[in-house]
Amino acid sequence: MKNKLTITLILLAAVNLILSVIYFVRLPETVPTHFDAQGICDGMGSKGAYLILSFLPLLFAAIIPLSMKFAKNAERNRKVIAVTASALCVFFIAFNWFMLTVVAGSGAQIGDALPPAFAWPLLIGMTALFTVLGNYIPLAQPNRTIGIRLPWTLNNDTCWKLTHRFTGRLLVFGGTVTLAAVTVMMLLKAPAIAGIITVTVFISAVIVGSSFYAYLHRNG
Repeated sequence: MKNKLTITLILLAAVNLILSVIYFVRLPETVPTHFDAQGICDGMGSKGAYLILSFLPLLFAAIIPLSMKFAKNAERNRKVIAVTASALCVFFIAFNWFMLTVVAGSGAQIGDALPPAFAWPLLIGMTALFTVLGNYIPLAQPNRTIGIRLPWTLNNDTCWKLTHRFTGRLLVFGGTVTLAAVTVMMLLKAPAIAGIITVTVFISAVIVGSSFYAYLHRNG
């Protein structure tokens, strides 16, 4: 990963952290920490848990490039590393502010409900993220940081290649369909739980499908 991009991501994540801390200190000590499927607050707790989210973008901006620097096929994975680190950093900055402002900063108390559409931006962002990553994961070469890192893929280059080609297609196709479905649900004002179930099924299908495909091709 080029140093310029690494530095840019780290600076972006650092600015996010500083602004998050400024916003964090203005929050009350006790904030909503859990909502049910209908968006009704059913749990209150310390605001400290939300500050942890502010460190995640910095983690992805710095740790992934650094951990790959001396890894196997690091140079050949440069493009995949750059896209993965950038996408995750940007996504978790957005996720951090969603949680700080929409959830922690909502002022909700036990029994209060958030607006019905509160979960949709997060669900759309998640499916868009997987769709983007699906275009690049087939380019990944064997490594222990990024990709489908199973015993069969790590020990068999052919299995790795076939599995990541399959996973990329699954992510792009499934992610596109899921993104469209979630968007339509939002426009039709469907219950947020329907979108949550759809995204959960999609993620589960990718994990199970990729793992099973890798197992089938373990001797490839």
